[in-house]
Amino acid sequence: MNLIFPDNFRRRHFWVLMMACLVSWTGFSVSSVNLVMAQTPDALMDFSPVIPPQGDKIKLVQPTLSWLVKPDAAQHCEQVSEHDGFSVWQEGCVYWSKSKLSCTIVTTAKTTHSQMGRLFMYCLHAGETS
Repeated sequence: MNLIFPDNFRRRHFWVLMMACLVSWTGFSVSSVNLVMAQTPDALMDFSPVIPPQGDKIKLVQPTLSWLVKPDAAQHCEQVSEHDGFSVWQEGCVYWSKSKLSCTIVTTAKTTHSQMGRLFMYCLHAGETS
C-alpha cells in the first residue's frame, strides 16, 4: 500500500518531526521554562489581597487625584515642597495634601495596575499605617 501526500503536508510534518527530535536531543522541556520564569517575577506585579480601608482608616475621603509620569518617579516626591507627606513604592510615589484633599501619583512611563492601586491606597491612608 502506497500513500500519497501533498508536498506541503510532507514539508510541514518534516519540520515538526525535526523540532521534536531537537527537543528530545537537547533535553529541553516546557517544565524547565516554567521553572525559570517562576524564579524571576516582575517586581511591579503584586497580587496580594487588598482590603478596602474602613471608616476612620480613610484619612483622605474622595480626594482629587492627579497622575504624573516622570523618568525619576520614585525620587520626584522628595523634591516637591507643597505636600503633607509622601510614600514611595517600587518605581513610583504618591504625595498628598490633607487641606486640599488631593493626591498626586507619580510613575514612570511603564507602570502596572498593581503599582497604581498600591499608590492609591497610600493616598487614602495619607501615610498612616492601616
